[in-house]
Amino acid sequence: SYGEWQAAGHLGDLLREMRRSFEHARETAPCILVIDEIDALGSRAGDDGHGRSYRSQAIAGLLTELDTLGREEGVILIGTCNHRDRLDPAILRPGRLDLHVEMPLPDETMLAQILQEHLPGEDHLALADLARRAVGHTPAELDAGIRTAKSAARQERRAPTLADIARHLELDDTDPAVTRRVAAHEAGHAIVATALGASRVVRMTLLRDGGETVRRQADRIGTWDDIHDELATHLAGRAAERLVYGSISAGAGGGSGSDLAIATELAVAFHMRLGLGWRGPVWSEAPSGPRHRSSSRCAIRRSTTACARC
Repeated sequence: SYGEWQAAGHLGDLLREMRRSFEHARETAPCILVIDEIDALGSRAGDDGHGRSYRSQAIAGLLTELDTLGREEGVILIGTCNHRDRLDPAILRPGRLDLHVEMPLPDETMLAQILQEHLPGEDHLALADLARRAVGHTPAELDAGIRTAKSAARQERRAPTLADIARHLELDDTDPAVTRRVAAHEAGHAIVATALGASRVVRMTLLRDGGETVRRQADRIGTWDDIHDELATHLAGRAAERLVYGSISAGAGGGSGSDLAIATELAVAFHMRLGLGWRGPVWSEAPSGPRHRSSSRCAIRRSTTACARC
């Protein structure tokens, strides 16, 4: 891992350990070289000025090793990370780490298999029900819940039960009313996406901390109507809540991957980068705060209206 290289000492020590890892892989070929948490390298294009020179030289050293490895046979290189967007683009370009495979959270079937391995004597139907309720957990969280349940059961001198695992995974705290609202919200995304033909719904999932609707975009050229349809789809969850419950929750907001965040970025780009808004053919790298807020509010109001009509 990058952490192991860095633990060797200063920059020169890091680069030496990096070269040693690649040399060992070439000497051991055929083999697989895995670099864990490769996103710790960062990117030379980032805004963080702290340690920029150090980071640039470390990335340059890795690029040199990647290019050398690419001219030889017998070594498959794999980099694992949680934040691919934080990697330097040069690391991901063709000829280097150019095949990107996303590993989603395990679905109900995968969780049931994990539970079966840990609890081979349990009833299959009971395991399937627990797996369905545990969707949204990582394998590590599931493993931790099982270990904690077994430990607690040992202290009470009894065998662990599925109820113990469910309690340690906090699966008994779900309010059915909240689950139903989340389902209505996600259904809104799916209905509007299908009605507008802007994308095809691939998967809808209820998670422990909300819901998820995965869509595959249709081939469109990015006209005003295309972008408006995409805005409407992102805001359709809010519209569905208003339609079904007469009120809107904060569920569409939150982090940078939330409905409102994505819709706001798209609305700002519509006016400030794509040349389709009220300012005409304009591109701005850093729109000012007031303009940012004004354009996003306007686009969101129009899109919400469109969602309600759909």
